[in-house]
Amino acid sequence: MSKIKELLRLKFLNQLSNRQIQTITGVSRNSVANYVNSFNEMNLSLEKTLNLNDVEVEQLFHPKKPAEKKSTTAVIEIDWNNVHYELSQKGMTRKLLYEEISVNNPNIYSYSQFNRYYNKFLQTVNPSMRQIHYGGDKLFIDYSGLTMPIVNQRTGEITNFRKSLRLTIVLSCKMISLFSCLTDSMFPLLFN
Repeated sequence: MSKIKELLRLKFLNQLSNRQIQTITGVSRNSVANYVNSFNEMNLSLEKTLNLNDVEVEQLFHPKKPAEKKSTTAVIEIDWNNVHYELSQKGMTRKLLYEEISVNNPNIYSYSQFNRYYNKFLQTVNPSMRQIHYGGDKLFIDYSGLTMPIVNQRTGEITNFRKSLRLTIVLSCKMISLFSCLTDSMFPLLFN
């Protein structure tokens, strides 16, 4: 006997409470109340319902819903190495790159999903490179590639040099770093 028929029998023939039916059948009291309310709304006789087989009772209380068609979106394969390279370019952001990709592929997933997949890709990339340095042996200079205007502190004059550089200089194995901005006239002094 199905649990639905059992709880209907206990409720209407034995006059038990929902809590007692819960204890006997293992069906929650809220579900018992829902089945009883559904049965009352159907206006069926108890004898006819109890004489139905289990499949018919199940279909009576749980009619099959028409299956919803799932939208078939093609999975878009993205070259994450190329995405990683593009993001290293000057002025490129994830949002801009996502918008470029979504213009070409209208069925692409959402921006948050794009970020999730990219972050998962980043976990596979090993950015470390083991190098052995001896104290004071090497001096590392990094050129940022960006230019900036230089302001004279005494006069307040802003000079826009065609080639002003931002350099970061680090002495290996020491906690010494220097940030400097050089003009094009200072290049020979630095590299000679």
